[in-house]
Amino acid sequence: MKRKSWHLPRRTFLRGVGASLSLPFLECMGDKLKKTPHPKRFCAIYFPYGVSLPRRKKGNENPESKWQWFPNTEGRNFQFNESLKSLEPLRKHLSILGGLSHPNGRKIGGHDTADIFLTAAELKGGQLKNSVSLDQLLAAKLGNETRFRSLSLSVDGGVGEATRSSTLSFNRNGSPVPALHHPRLVYNRLFGKEEISINSKRQEIENSEHMLDLVFEHSKSVRRKLGTQDREKFDEYLQ
Repeated sequence: MKRKSWHLPRRTFLRGVGASLSLPFLECMGDKLKKTPHPKRFCAIYFPYGVSLPRRKKGNENPESKWQWFPNTEGRNFQFNESLKSLEPLRKHLSILGGLSHPNGRKIGGHDTADIFLTAAELKGGQLKNSVSLDQLLAAKLGNETRFRSLSLSVDGGVGEATRSSTLSFNRNGSPVPALHHPRLVYNRLFGKEEISINSKRQEIENSEHMLDLVFEHSKSVRRKLGTQDREKFDEYLQ
């Protein structure tokens, strides 16, 4: 198959004296990609103080009702209130369920049920004999598709204590999975190194800038061959 003049090989590199830099995938690097099914994801979020559920007043509308968490209508044509309005672009992928509760959670109060939010275990006498949480069950099934099988995040971090849990995740033995809470540590775990000194980071940045300087001339000739969308992606990559 003859390659078009604007068609770049997928393994194209920007080259300079003693340095090369691989490019991100651009539209001009290949034919249309085969459609692959989107990987499944699961996210559980616990609100210890609940969500907005203003009472409806008789005779006149409660001005706070626009912040009602649940939509006013049911069925496919439901209308979001202000609390969930930002999810409008995703509405065809959403189901909003209400009227659910854990029978065991009613015994200890809705604000203290983080321990059993994903396990539905029973808390007795301040002691928690927990079971595996839903997220960990799903992580065992879906976790192979991601770099990390699961991530546990919370405001306080760690594991907390019974009725004051700082994590929603519990392993198959019912033991709590410690949650991360420092933004820097979370970012480094996802995108960087766990531990890195300031001097090492500065050197890393300087090395990156030096490499870009070396390949700059070649980048200009490559850029001229790209379409509008690829140019935007290309420029963003080199910033």
